[in-house]
Amino acid sequence: MNTELKEMLQSVMQEALKPINQRLDRIDNRLDRLETRFDGLETRFDGLETRFDGLETEMKTRFTEVDARLDSISQQVAINSEELAIIKEQTAINTEITSPLKEVISRVDELTIDVKIMKKAIS
Repeated sequence: MNTELKEMLQSVMQEALKPINQRLDRIDNRLDRLETRFDGLETRFDGLETRFDGLETEMKTRFTEVDARLDSISQQVAINSEELAIIKEQTAINTEITSPLKEVISRVDELTIDVKIMKKAIS
C-alpha cells in the first residue's frame, strides 16, 4: 500500500509540476535564443572593432604620409625663400649697376660720335 501511495503521489506531483516544467523549458528555449542573438551581436561588435582598428591604422598611416609631405613642403618653402632672397639681392645689385652702366654706354656713344667726327676731319 505504501508503494501504491508513493506512486500515486509521484504521479500527482508530476502532473502538478508538468506546467511548471513546460514553462521552464520555454524559458530555457528563450534564453538559448537570446544567448544566440547575443553571440551574434558579440561577433558583429568584434567585426566592428576589427574594422575600427583597421581604420585607426589607416588613419595613422595617412597622417604620417601627410606629415611627411608637409615637412617636404616646409623644406621646399624654406629653400624657395632663400633663393628668393638671393634673387632680390641680385636684382638690387643689377639695379645699382644699371644706372652707371647706362651712363657709360651713353658716354661710349658720345665718344664714338667724336671718333667718327675726328676721322672725317682727318680724312
